[in-house]
Amino acid sequence: MAPYVLDASAVLAFDRNEPGAEVVESALADSILSTVNLAEVLFRYTREEVDRPSLASDLKHLGVQIEPFTTQDASLQSRISSIDAKRKLSLGDRCCLAVAQRLRLQALTADSYWAELGPDIRVRLIR
Repeated sequence: MAPYVLDASAVLAFDRNEPGAEVVESALADSILSTVNLAEVLFRYTREEVDRPSLASDLKHLGVQIEPFTTQDASLQSRISSIDAKRKLSLGDRCCLAVAQRLRLQALTADSYWAELGPDIRVRLIR
């Protein structure tokens, strides 16, 4: 399977064994998670008062590469916001898509509205 850039929603679905977890699990071995989206997942757990300090190392052990967010990514995410007519994409969403565009990979997400973003945005939905 080709590698993906993981959205926070995909990581959460996998880690919580939610619907779509099996799709994420099959993609983990060669996938990438940006530092921004790792921060997003950790923030969600902190907000929910869930202690998950080993998440990054657990993901690395499963083959996930943690990818730094670059200045090129910052520029790409701002352009992505201009195609999001419905303004549903969060900063974390745009950051995931920017990393995917830079690396020329598909983003893996649970957010079904990403499929409506157009042909320049490569997305695979987990459910």
